[in-house]
Amino acid sequence: MAENLKTTRYQNGELIEHVTDLNKWGHFQITTGAYIYYDNDIENKATHGALYNWYAASDTRNIAPTGWRVPSVADWQELIDYLDSYAGQYYGHKLRETTSAHWYTHAYNAYTSTNITGFTSIPSGKAVTGEFMDLGGFWSYYWTSTGTWDGSSCVYLKDVITIDYMAYNARGFSIRCIKN
Repeated sequence: MAENLKTTRYQNGELIEHVTDLNKWGHFQITTGAYIYYDNDIENKATHGALYNWYAASDTRNIAPTGWRVPSVADWQELIDYLDSYAGQYYGHKLRETTSAHWYTHAYNAYTSTNITGFTSIPSGKAVTGEFMDLGGFWSYYWTSTGTWDGSSCVYLKDVITIDYMAYNARGFSIRCIKN
């Protein structure tokens, strides 16, 4: 997808819980699918989508639209391998929007931010225990579908893509879906 997921329902039509209490985001306070908007402001939905926990990203009811899915660690690794061999140093910039509209000024580089992939990554922040962080910062954060009850995999995108294999499931990150 070329934008962050914005849905509030699973594919079967059931609602995803909207948890606005930031103290529940971070460690193990939430153990079912949930979403929140950055700063608890629905105005952020249009540009940044929603922030979801891993339970929503991996739920069998499928958070992705029909014909799509949440990418696994293997899917992200395939993208990393391709971009690293094709684009080399700073390949993460090949996934970024081509303007500095959403990136922290010193994180944006007009010479390398080409978005040749059409991914159009923007730093939409994250929800962690008691606070929102990094909207318009240096990093984009995305869930994978890979994980377990005690920690799951997410992706940090900056100059390159880094896979974190043990993130707290109740953190709020963006989701980008991939076609089946």
